[in-house]
Amino acid sequence: MTHLQIAERWLAAEARRRPNFKQQLQNLEHGADLGEKAWVENEIDSLLKRTGNPWRIAVEDVEKDLYATNFTRMDGFQRMVWTTAKLDRNHWSAEEPMRSIEVFIANEYRAKNPDAQVRLINWDLPMTHYGHLELPQQLAAAHYSVVRWLVRP
Repeated sequence: MTHLQIAERWLAAEARRRPNFKQQLQNLEHGADLGEKAWVENEIDSLLKRTGNPWRIAVEDVEKDLYATNFTRMDGFQRMVWTTAKLDRNHWSAEEPMRSIEVFIANEYRAKNPDAQVRLINWDLPMTHYGHLELPQQLAAAHYSVVRWLVRP
């Protein structure tokens, strides 16, 4: 298949669950620009007030979901697993692995939970955020091994 044919097939398979655009909020959140959170909350609140909020959206419900990944729970779990892919430049630094965000978060968790069992898995696969389409069998096997470790007695 040509690159175009591969892309067309990928988009057709993925289209059922994903818009073909990246939302601006996702850009802000994924960029870890936490300093923008208050501005985003004010913009949403202002928009809802200007429109009269015909959707009856509770602004508090929206605000608690903003930047949710920046507020990872650091308690209550005895086993924790973080996974990333070697080629995922947003999550893994091949040049300086110990400076990767997943390593930082895992170390923060370990510091607050010294008795917890923590694993950080860096898959050495040509995989992006869409591994469920790119390598479904391999990814399923990897997830199965992680779940087996998490639920073992």
